[in-house]
Amino acid sequence: MAWRFKASKYKNAAPIVPKFENTIRDLSIGCYRSHGNFIAASAAYMAFNWDIQGSNLAVLPVDAKGRQNKANVPLIYAHSEMVTDFKFSPFDDGLLATGSQDSNIKLWRIPSSGMPINGLCDPELVLPEQPRRIETVNFNPNVDSVLATSSFNSISVWDIIEGKEVFNAQDHEDEVQSVAWKQSGDLFASQSKDLQLRIFDVRSGSKVNQCLSHEGMKDSKVVWIGNSNRILTTGFSGERLREINIRDMRNLSVPQKNLTLDMSSGILVPLFDPDTNMCFLCGKGDRNIQFIEISENEPHIIEGLKYSGDQTKGACLVPKRSMDVMQGEVNRVLQLCDSSIVPVTWQVPRKSYREYHADIYPETFGLESAMGPENWLQGQNQMTPTINLDPKKRPLDKLVVFQDKPLKDRPRSKDMSGVTQNGSHSNGTPHKNGQENIGTKKDSDSSDNEMLEQNTQKSQEITTTSSSNGSTTSRPPSIRERTPSDEENKENKLGKIPEKEMVKKSEEDDVVVELRSKNIFIANDRKSTMESDKKPEKKRPVSKMFCRVSKFKHLKGDVLIKGKFENLKNIGGTVPAECNFVHANADRIAVPLTGPGGKIALFETRKPGRIADGVTPVLINGTTVMDFAFDPFDTNRLVTACDDGHVRVWNIPKGGITHQVNKSDAVFPAHADKIQIVKFHPLAKDVIVTAAFDRTVKIWDLNNTNEPQIELEGHEDQLYSVEFSVCGRFLATVCRDGKIRLFDPRKGSRSILEGGEIIPKKGARVVWVLDGEYLIVTGFSRQSERQVMMYRTQDLTLVNSVTLDVSPAILVPYYDHDSSTLFLTGKGESTVTTFEVATDAPHLFPLSPYKPAGLHQGFAFLPKNVCNVRDVEFARAYRLTSSTIEPISFTVPRVKTAFFQDDLFPDTRVTWEPTISAEEWLQGSQKSCSRVSLKPDDMRNLSEGSGVTTTVTRTSAPQQNNNAIPNISMSGNLNSFSREMSKQKEQDIEKSVSTMMGDMDLKLEQDDMEGADEKDWEEEDDD
Repeated sequence: MAWRFKASKYKNAAPIVPKFENTIRDLSIGCYRSHGNFIAASAAYMAFNWDIQGSNLAVLPVDAKGRQNKANVPLIYAHSEMVTDFKFSPFDDGLLATGSQDSNIKLWRIPSSGMPINGLCDPELVLPEQPRRIETVNFNPNVDSVLATSSFNSISVWDIIEGKEVFNAQDHEDEVQSVAWKQSGDLFASQSKDLQLRIFDVRSGSKVNQCLSHEGMKDSKVVWIGNSNRILTTGFSGERLREINIRDMRNLSVPQKNLTLDMSSGILVPLFDPDTNMCFLCGKGDRNIQFIEISENEPHIIEGLKYSGDQTKGACLVPKRSMDVMQGEVNRVLQLCDSSIVPVTWQVPRKSYREYHADIYPETFGLESAMGPENWLQGQNQMTPTINLDPKKRPLDKLVVFQDKPLKDRPRSKDMSGVTQNGSHSNGTPHKNGQENIGTKKDSDSSDNEMLEQNTQKSQEITTTSSSNGSTTSRPPSIRERTPSDEENKENKLGKIPEKEMVKKSEEDDVVVELRSKNIFIANDRKSTMESDKKPEKKRPVSKMFCRVSKFKHLKGDVLIKGKFENLKNIGGTVPAECNFVHANADRIAVPLTGPGGKIALFETRKPGRIADGVTPVLINGTTVMDFAFDPFDTNRLVTACDDGHVRVWNIPKGGITHQVNKSDAVFPAHADKIQIVKFHPLAKDVIVTAAFDRTVKIWDLNNTNEPQIELEGHEDQLYSVEFSVCGRFLATVCRDGKIRLFDPRKGSRSILEGGEIIPKKGARVVWVLDGEYLIVTGFSRQSERQVMMYRTQDLTLVNSVTLDVSPAILVPYYDHDSSTLFLTGKGESTVTTFEVATDAPHLFPLSPYKPAGLHQGFAFLPKNVCNVRDVEFARAYRLTSSTIEPISFTVPRVKTAFFQDDLFPDTRVTWEPTISAEEWLQGSQKSCSRVSLKPDDMRNLSEGSGVTTTVTRTSAPQQNNNAIPNISMSGNLNSFSREMSKQKEQDIEKSVSTMMGDMDLKLEQDDMEGADEKDWEEEDDD
């Protein structure tokens, strides 16, 4: 609680009204409307809009004063229309970036000797023209030559040395109003007219978080509170009151502090000083400049003294390098007025100003950045070295820096051997960010990975709490259960054919009738019982468990260091959202790379380590790759789907490729438009399915590619996802028209069932679960929240929906059939959300999330035979980041690992060997997948640890099912028998574990308590 009583050094900082002769007067300033501040300053110059049109900028020395001759004011003839925003580089006091209403972005070089008399007409660099007018420009505060610009609803990040775009975010649904970088330069926040606050990670190419910000329709502004996890925004409430919000990234949706100010139409522009935590609120059209101080603890916002003067048109802060430190000047605000600029100084009162007061001047960010664009894009995180403002220690009275080299000649990378991780020189003192001055701020130099992990963990805790109460939708009664209404009885009496007698007009009608009578999508080795054949429901028994306990509740993921690949570069960013971005099998990993020709890099899993610099051996497709997939039955074969409508088949040598390969082993035209999806059949060898932008889905036999074997129709828009059922008989698709469709491809080209209400926003994915009884669909709600939806395949009824968070990344699902575990993650995230999928409500039970370090681009899961069951590993995957490929082992903590955990590892499907040939499948074979035990020969089952054995029979040979419609009652008996055996097996395992752990008294204390007599519960009859 010491912070409550520690006074701030800046609490009594007072504005010093400049003398009349020190103001800059007689300027030609018009009235402008844009999201910019209309004035900017470096340690050497100030720039501001000039004349009524505002297309030119006037440039004066930062210490200019007095009356100006309008004819002699040096100008930058910047654009043909109004300059909407402009900023000086933090590492070059002569470099100015401008954005204009004419949709152009230009970089200007102001000489160190001063502006030419005739002004400047030729920019040093012109970036590519944007489709709409430029709204904001912002230099990266920690990385030299990196610039962020916004145009209408998109934000671009530029490497101005090469003049190219390195990032583009088009997630905004309306005009961008404000952009602010974090001091470390790895994240930036944006405020949009759609009332949303968003946070982006440029290097991962994704949005980190998003939340609803101010409810008012007028402009909102955002600034990052130094290098901490907190963000300050200004805007308007729903009642049109001006307000300030402070938010923590770890719980972005709930403001840490909300302060309502007053009712005014002036847009609040926050000017924040990260060294002192001083913030100045300058309202456009206001006569006051309000000084507040930001603290980490309550009350978070401490109000200081106001400055009152002329009406404000714009304002900016002067860099700390230009402060008069011998007069206690801690900040200076340049106030742009109707025809003048007023420099307002904030001074900390001291008895004497004869000496330097080091306690109010923490070390500030210096003259030279720690990184160049190349260092930064490679993922390095060094902070800018700090400097001391003490006149005895600093090199110049006024610290200015001019980089004389042209932009194109500047180095893109810098030597950071003398810079520590916190940004100070190796022989210097770390920059303290001014937090200790208020006695409340903890050290905020934690790594970005830790911050993002905390943010995701907090969001996961919130969404898990909300999802645990997910509602379930009851299934409508089947045809046999439904009672006819009075109108139907009337129609039957009048001679209309009853519904039960409308049968079999075509083969598709047979499928529909069959579908309504029972769930035909269930895998052949696990049939479910019809509702009509079930026995009447008994009274629900009282559960002995307080809550559901899953065996995989505490699953954990670990990185296998020996199999890790490092120094990965040039990951491709053109792969569409329908592609999983990374694929792997037991022998190799496939990753798309940037550059022309559709490059796919292959890495041998037996050769991990640091990837050598230079040219990486790749498969060159000659055109953009839209999707790709490994053959599940042949680790040496890869197929790619390209935007030229062709499918290419690559046979990879046994030891991998050692050079660039330009010619595929086979290629055939599959569609007339871009192919967006390609998948292999889970059981049949050489069978693939392709989906294209022409809305067609085709099934091919790779042994005969002259024409498709099957072509599916009926999609009314772009397809989002295509997936075979686990039995290989059915196909599920999710379309942009909002519908889920189920196909039986060998019986017809039209869907046998349509339904669902998918919100057609940014995409969706589908996966079959619980042996085909249900579908899991990931998508978005109408509020752009990511959702996990579960549908019953019998009638496509929604049984549960869980809302996770707000993010533009599509949730990619992976389902482990043996453990019923659902893994969910998206591109650019740092968390893998997990659920146990079950038939009982609410169907989706949260498990422990996996939170690796840093952000990832995707996951590729491997077949079950790769898992090390000795370490209780039930799933293994490869995780792709921006620079590494990591093998992840998912395990379950167990005490007795010397035993084979047969309760966790049932006989698994053999998915790494084909069950049938392509010809057999096309002819209608219903052969089911074979199963095999994963138990090593030298291990004993856990259930046999105490001599208790089970009578469960294991099947390892394929089973032939010649009937398309199996006997329903027999299916029910088999299913009941299977459930009884499973229950008996669990009981045996519990007894076995109890025996190994020692004798345990399973009797509860309350079992011996005496209760009330039965007669006490009987109500007495009233006489």
